[in-house]
Amino acid sequence: MTETCPRWLRLLVVATAGTVLLVACAPTAGPPTTSPKAGGKLTVASWQEQDSLLACNITSAASHACAYINPAMEGLLTVKANQDPLPTNPKLSDYWVPELATEVPTLENGDVKVNGNKMDVTWKLRHGVKWHDGVAFSSKDVKATFDFWWLKYRDKNPTPLISTSGWDQVDSVDTPDDFTAIVHFKSVYAAYLTLGTGPYGVLPEHLLQQVWAQTGDITHDKVTVSIANGYSGSDTLDKIMVGTGPFMFKEWVTGDHLTLVRNPHWWGGGGRPYLNE
Repeated sequence: MTETCPRWLRLLVVATAGTVLLVACAPTAGPPTTSPKAGGKLTVASWQEQDSLLACNITSAASHACAYINPAMEGLLTVKANQDPLPTNPKLSDYWVPELATEVPTLENGDVKVNGNKMDVTWKLRHGVKWHDGVAFSSKDVKATFDFWWLKYRDKNPTPLISTSGWDQVDSVDTPDDFTAIVHFKSVYAAYLTLGTGPYGVLPEHLLQQVWAQTGDITHDKVTVSIANGYSGSDTLDKIMVGTGPFMFKEWVTGDHLTLVRNPHWWGGGGRPYLNE
């Protein structure tokens, strides 16, 4: 390592008007000698514990609840990160990135069709995705999500939802194959990209079926789950979660900690995620 200034200049003390200014010449740092390694554990402190995981955009809009579930739960799209570039004249679709969908449906690519005062939106879904409990993700999950929010119960939903605004503009959902879902709107709904996207954007159909076989309230009805290297047991979906994201739910000890572990089968691949938990 080469020193870049003489010894006498390494520390210069200048005293003026009662102020002492220290100026030091430090050796030039070299490049890192090691590459980042996979593995390890990251512990994050939360300023407030949420009493329900569903408080992230289902029964409420608590941002700290979203911090718990974001690494595990995914939607059709996710919002583009602030540092990602945008076109000079961005459209609404430019603010979104495909997640469980393979592309953002728009009028330009033909996945949005307007028929008079109605519209159809076609979602093309990612292949090879599995829920954390090993069940394959498909268009059935997208349809079940729209059923949960509106189509099954309309305005009589047993689950205390934060709002059904937008969902109530959906007339029906078709699933012509496992990787295509067509959402039929009864109006030209401009905010169609917000439905089924973001945290808790898509819910697992096989677990919703367990809830619908009971009272239909996902804050009340227990489901049975088995996640390899993660959680196994029965509880309500406001206390446990099964997603498709890079981390899987393991346990939540109220008042102490919530643990997520690495999903080795995450569709994002590339050796990610790097952390073990």
